[in-house]
Amino acid sequence: MSVEPDSPADWPAQSQPDARPLSLFSLWLTIGPEPRETMRRILDVNPTYQVVPLAMMYGITRALIVAARRNLADTMTPLELFGWIVVAGPLVAVVGIYGFSHVIRFYARWFGGQATPRQVRAAMVWGSSPTIWTLPIWLLQITLFGEMIFAAERPPEVLGGGWGAFYSGCEYGKAMLNIGAIYVALKCLGEAFGFSAWRALFAVLLALVTLLLLMIPILAVLPLA
Repeated sequence: MSVEPDSPADWPAQSQPDARPLSLFSLWLTIGPEPRETMRRILDVNPTYQVVPLAMMYGITRALIVAARRNLADTMTPLELFGWIVVAGPLVAVVGIYGFSHVIRFYARWFGGQATPRQVRAAMVWGSSPTIWTLPIWLLQITLFGEMIFAAERPPEVLGGGWGAFYSGCEYGKAMLNIGAIYVALKCLGEAFGFSAWRALFAVLLALVTLLLLMIPILAVLPLA
């Protein structure tokens, strides 16, 4: 026969939400190794914390990636390239995250996920932290190599030797952080919706397919314009 505790002091302790003030630096220290625990703390204390600034920083990183992949320095002036990275990137990211969060939320419900739009946005933005961490690497590359990193001829081909190897090492570091961002983002979304990272992956894939299908008519009309 079980024995009930005699007094509240004997009752088992219940976990309470961590109400300590949020700190960007401390959250970034734990979002990688403990994505679910860190995301839960953000959701419990303030799901809107730093969402817009982080979304803008994420937009800058994505604009840098596009500029490098499409060799925009060969077709844009330095001022146009600067505007693309610093103005267009953050703007597109903020609008995109607000819109895409609703699409992911729609499909997450199919798998039993429950989260408010601002919780989904928080998970998307904080889950992209490893991608944002590539910004110092980008800044270092821009300082050392200038517009060359956005042109068709990159430092390894132009400079070679140690500088080329250093540039390649930076690229490897950014690639590893971007891969890590996928893991962290899925964990954060899973925590926000209350299900596994695998279900979060399926919801994201369905959302991406939906956006691609919506873009097909637009892409078909563009060549005719």
